[in-house]
Amino acid sequence: MGRKFYGDKVLSVNYDDQTITFADGYTPPSGANSVPVNLQTYGYVLVQGTVSGAQGVFVVDTGGDITIFCSAIRSQISSTSSGSPGGTRKAEYMELNGVRYDGIMYYDSSATPADTLKSAYGIDGLIGATFLARFHRASFDYPGKKLILEE
Repeated sequence: MGRKFYGDKVLSVNYDDQTITFADGYTPPSGANSVPVNLQTYGYVLVQGTVSGAQGVFVVDTGGDITIFCSAIRSQISSTSSGSPGGTRKAEYMELNGVRYDGIMYYDSSATPADTLKSAYGIDGLIGATFLARFHRASFDYPGKKLILEE
């Protein structure tokens, strides 16, 4: 599947129920964070954000298990290790659309594709399930160009 299939819909991933739904319209519940997105012709959904003070542009990837950052972002953030060197680390926070989310787990390795994304597309990292699964639901409002995060 791709955006040609669901580009005029709202795609919702319910992490609690482990379901995916498509809808023609969607009204976010009160308290949801509606993050503006940039829809790229090459298929990426991009958001602007801050990781422990380091600003960047990130791909939101529901199919990605991990969250990764390019070396330029990793060098700017303070984090704590939660395992072996080159493994999982925890950044203090990520901020999207003015909303702060504490304790962001990410994979810290030079063997990730994050630096390739940076050099090829100017993208600073990938936000995957290690971040998205903290929400009840993440909805991609393609017509409205928004990512809606519901806690």
